[in-house]
Amino acid sequence: MADTANNTREITSKDTLLLLLIVLTGGLLRFYKLDFQSYWLDELWSIHTSRPDAHFWQMIRTTVSDVHPPLYQILLWFWLKIFGFTEFSGRALSALLGTLVIPAIFLLGKKLFDKQTAFFASAIVALNIFFITYAQEARSYALLALLTVGCFHAFLLFLEKQTWKSTLWYGLLMALLINTHYYGLLVVFIQAMIVLHQMLIQRRPFRTGLIITLMAIFCLSLCPFLSKLLQNAALGHKYWMEPPGFALLLFCILTFYMNQVLVVLGGLLACLAVWHGVRKSADHHDRQNVLMLVFWFCTGLAIPVVSSYLLTPNLTARNLTIIQPAFCLLAAYGMRQVPGRILRAGVVLIYVGLSFLPLFVTYDYYNNHAKMQYRQIVKSVIANDKGEDIYVLGDETLVFNVYFKYFTNKSPAKSQQELLQDIENHHFKPNQYFFIIDSLNYMQQFKDLDKLLIIKKYDAFGGMVYYKAALKQASF
Repeated sequence: MADTANNTREITSKDTLLLLLIVLTGGLLRFYKLDFQSYWLDELWSIHTSRPDAHFWQMIRTTVSDVHPPLYQILLWFWLKIFGFTEFSGRALSALLGTLVIPAIFLLGKKLFDKQTAFFASAIVALNIFFITYAQEARSYALLALLTVGCFHAFLLFLEKQTWKSTLWYGLLMALLINTHYYGLLVVFIQAMIVLHQMLIQRRPFRTGLIITLMAIFCLSLCPFLSKLLQNAALGHKYWMEPPGFALLLFCILTFYMNQVLVVLGGLLACLAVWHGVRKSADHHDRQNVLMLVFWFCTGLAIPVVSSYLLTPNLTARNLTIIQPAFCLLAAYGMRQVPGRILRAGVVLIYVGLSFLPLFVTYDYYNNHAKMQYRQIVKSVIANDKGEDIYVLGDETLVFNVYFKYFTNKSPAKSQQELLQDIENHHFKPNQYFFIIDSLNYMQQFKDLDKLLIIKKYDAFGGMVYYKAALKQASF
């Protein structure tokens, strides 16, 4: 008991320095080679939608008409206006938000358990390749992770002390979370189930006015995108995703660590946490919080799987960002229960060492071009282009023009429909060639393929290709 009491004391100056060191390490890993990887398709959509010259309300309408609430795109729009329209600045917002997840989970871990568990949890998040990867993407997942952790912390404060201050603070973070990602609704559902359990099973009273206030905030938070949410839910299996099979579930698990040994070690630590948390000799406070984390993790995984079969497929590894903090906290609490300081220190060192492996050795994240190479293909087109027309097959013209805008300060790429019109209207002169970018293998299905003369194919871009072409009636 003395050891536990010591770990729940106020943060000392040494604790602050240690936390700053962990945060600094995590921040460096998130900002290091931030623009090494090319933007991939979804990132380019984000950057195009929130580009500085986009009208604010048009940006919001475009975001809501897609499959995401608008908060991240709004923040990105302001961010790019302030820090400039560059690759680095486009991802720097996510890197900053991803770094803030580290102290946020420390505070949540300390609230749930004790200081040592909180330090373990912050170190796990700081070094984890999953959190680092999505902190280096111009997408909403770093913000989703931060608000998920923050919302749970505010939720615990609300449960601890039902006041208008804690209610409004929790309501604010809940609203921000819901307006960041649809999976934020699942986080709020999990928290609502916890409240219902305490009301109906534990017979704990809740102030009616505060509950009504939270319900009102929840309903108002849905207003910007409710119609689109219902529309997407009605798509059923017409949506582009497939219902998850065993392979996808296994991939979701491995993606969190990118190291099989670390998966096993993390799983064993989580099991140790559950075993210690539910046994009779465990502290009641710890037992209750361990069970809450288990419920958070299991419900956050089970509902997307079930709904992907019954409603619309929606399960991806990145969407499971909402349950990863729960797993980190369970693993950290498991570390805390390893008997003996020497053995515990050994487990921590092994965990830390294995966390670095996918970053610098096995997966070599910082030197391996793992994403779609839009940047490389645009640079190659620019190097070979002498003022010719450039077309993009499929629906990716706008996203390719993000990179053309970066490198040429203009958006020259034309759409597939414009290519068909130019062919029909005899836009091309004899001996005139043009470039066709085909990132998703549309060329074989191109309507007027028989009218094209392919002069050269460029295909050294991770499966992405482009062609130097002309009309067949042209003579060379």
